[in-house]
Amino acid sequence: MNELLYAFYVLSGNLDAILAANHVHFIDTGLLMSIILLLIILVNLFFYPKIKFPVNYLNELALLVGVLLLAVVSLVYTPSQHYSIYKTLYFTKEIIISFSFPFLVKYFNIKRFIKWYIIILFTISIIYFYYMQTLPYQNNEIYKGFVGRYLNVGISNGIAFLIILLSKEKIFRKDFAQFLVGFVALSFLVLSSARGPLFFLLLILIVILFIKGFSMKVNKVWLNYLFFVVFVSLPLLVYLFTDPKFIQLFNHLMSRSIDRFSKFIAFLTGNTNEDMSSMDRVYMWKFTIEKIFSKLSSVLFGYGIGSFGIMYKGIDGRAYPHNTFLESWFELGFFAMIFFVLFFAIPLIQKRKNPFIPDAVIYYLLLNIMKSYTFADMRQTYVFMALFIYPYIKDAVKPRLRISIEPKALDSP
Repeated sequence: MNELLYAFYVLSGNLDAILAANHVHFIDTGLLMSIILLLIILVNLFFYPKIKFPVNYLNELALLVGVLLLAVVSLVYTPSQHYSIYKTLYFTKEIIISFSFPFLVKYFNIKRFIKWYIIILFTISIIYFYYMQTLPYQNNEIYKGFVGRYLNVGISNGIAFLIILLSKEKIFRKDFAQFLVGFVALSFLVLSSARGPLFFLLLILIVILFIKGFSMKVNKVWLNYLFFVVFVSLPLLVYLFTDPKFIQLFNHLMSRSIDRFSKFIAFLTGNTNEDMSSMDRVYMWKFTIEKIFSKLSSVLFGYGIGSFGIMYKGIDGRAYPHNTFLESWFELGFFAMIFFVLFFAIPLIQKRKNPFIPDAVIYYLLLNIMKSYTFADMRQTYVFMALFIYPYIKDAVKPRLRISIEPKALDSP
């Protein structure tokens, strides 16, 4: 049950956007799941107060708490009077729930979590794509918020694809189930029109292929399944593409993806006016870097939590430079940025690896948070960082087993 609730919590933002776009406002699933998980944590801490925590979790937690303390101190000098408090509280919630939940409950199984994550993700993705085609355009923040979930849908499917492709242990017993999940995840990523996640996924795969070269193992069964699917579906596709109704549906589904990718290609070839979304990021990064190095105090201490919105847009609200490391440096100073660098770097350079969460997933998330998201609201990143460092013992899910063993012994397959 812990795994199901945690998976639903991770993806609840997408469901909230879908409900809001359909004028369902009586429930906030993200808030509801946060409360439920917090209650589960409190119950576990109350009934199992002697639970000891893995050293790697405490080290990573200390780095996040260090950033939080800097954020609290910066409340004294930040120009943001309202959003700064909200952002600090939200970041606190991310530390307690998103990152810490697997370590604060008695039972947790990563493999089971991934299965629930994929099931919920595919369900939400199908619903999202359906409403993208059927909901009429509305010039309001609710509709724009719904459309804006494309990035989260794309990143999530990219994560699922990398886990299925590169995890050392199979998530599903049957090879065909593994193949089908990977195929669907990649298809959903393309349909989402999320350019960055798709580009970063291809970059990760190219780097892996370059590093491993011909030593990279290819699952021959997957190749057989791919050939079979192509061979069987080809006549059907030829038939469907002669049907005007299917062509119209296909164009409708792919129109947003084709439009966004064509604009990005134009941006890369020098026609910057075609892609204002990419140009906006360039302007924000330039502004952020210039302000950071404008004086010594901003280099060391930043301008305060939540200050970016005030200084860049003139609003005391949610705004960020779409780069977690620049954002933390701009608002909280040099040491906060270093804490975040160490938060990612230390687990990646350690020899212990989780067989269900490959390194590629963390590198993939790193690339994405360098162009999107804020450090106070990158739920999936904190969740998969927690799973990446989660002590793994084969066929064991009880913390009593994992806490009674020395850290080096946790590497056993």
